[in-house]
Parts: sequence; C-alpha cells; structure tokens
Amino acid sequence: GIAFWASRDSIVSNNDICENLSYESGGGIYCDGIDQEQFLYDSPIVINNVITQNHSNGHGGGVTWFEAKDSPLFANNTITQNDAGQRGGGIKIQYHATLSIQNCIVWGNRSPEGPQVDTRVQFNEVAIVRYSDVEGGFPGTGNLHADPGFVTAASGNYRLAFGSPCIDAA
Repeated sequence: GIAFWASRDSIVSNNDICENLSYESGGGIYCDGIDQEQFLYDSPIVINNVITQNHSNGHGGGVTWFEAKDSPLFANNTITQNDAGQRGGGIKIQYHATLSIQNCIVWGNRSPEGPQVDTRVQFNEVAIVRYSDVEGGFPGTGNLHADPGFVTAASGNYRLAFGSPCIDAA
C-alpha cells in the first residue's frame, strides 16, 4: 500500500491500489498528518484511483486518515471489496482527522463496525461526503445509495456499466 507521514504536496493519481495487507491500519492508503514536532500538515491529493481488495487487521481496510487536516482533494476514487478486522472496511477517519470525499464510490467493503465510512466520533473526526455513492447511505449533498453497477466486479473490472446510477449523477 501507500503510507504518508506529515507529507506536503503529495499526489496519488490514476493508480490501482490493490491486494495490500496492513497489520494495523490503512490496508491500501494510510495518511498520518502529524510529524514528530506535533505540527499538522495538509493531506495528500488522492484522485482517480481504484482502491480494492486490501486488508487491515485493525482499522481502514481501504483507507485510514489519521490526524490529518482536510484533504485538498479526495475525489473520483472507487473504494470497494476491502476489509478491516475492526472498523472502517472502506475508509476509517481517526483521531482529529477531517476528510472531504467527493464523487467517490464506496461499496462492498466489510468490517464488524462501520463497513463503508467509519467516523466514530471520539476525537472530533469528520467526514464530509458529497456526490458519492456509499453503500448504506451517508448524509451529504447529492449522495446515492444504489448499486454502482460495475461491469464485472468479480473479475476486477470496476468500470461502470451502461445504465449505472453513478454515470452523470451530479
């Protein structure tokens, strides 16, 4: 997977981030926005990625956002078929973190609690989700709760099929 610690000006774009394992958090992507002097940094730009079939024994099978400021851009990502042993099969937002999720598909992820987007508010965690398709639904402007209609998810083809509710949805 990919890990960021107190990163600046990082861009993750147009990747297939798949089949990774984390023994703790963030099977596909782990973002920790604090450095050793305890200064918070901006989060990386994460755009146009497929984050799939990752596993975390702890939190965030697909993505963990930990102590990170609002992302400049977390958009147009497909987060599917990830799993976590504890919370946040798709995305886990943790410990004072804020993540703005826009125009993403978060579907078919698994964990005992918060299978798609987990923001168990313990330390002011915030998820701002807009114009996204989230299994089970998620509050926010323009969000859907509808099967995204992947071409053939079973064989790893996560392109949207003709008639998908996610095409031209916004």
